[in-house]
Amino acid sequence: MLKVTRLEMLSEGATLQEDEIVGKHFAYLKDLADKSLMILMGRTQNKHESPFGWIAIFEAENDQAARAIMEYDPAVSGG
Repeated sequence: MLKVTRLEMLSEGATLQEDEIVGKHFAYLKDLADKSLMILMGRTQNKHESPFGWIAIFEAENDQAARAIMEYDPAVSGG
């Protein structure tokens, strides 16, 4: 589950830097899907403050592998 750090990103759009990070994020998720690790991924439909903005459900060998997948995601590492 990813939360936006700037709520206006959902209602007004992303900055150039945010667009770049989101592009890398989607490429990363596509790579996980190509490796058959991704079960479900997508943006929620809300445009207001709520628990989350995006969700990704994936398979991992163990908790350590799951944490590594999450931390390597450009959306996480990019802030």
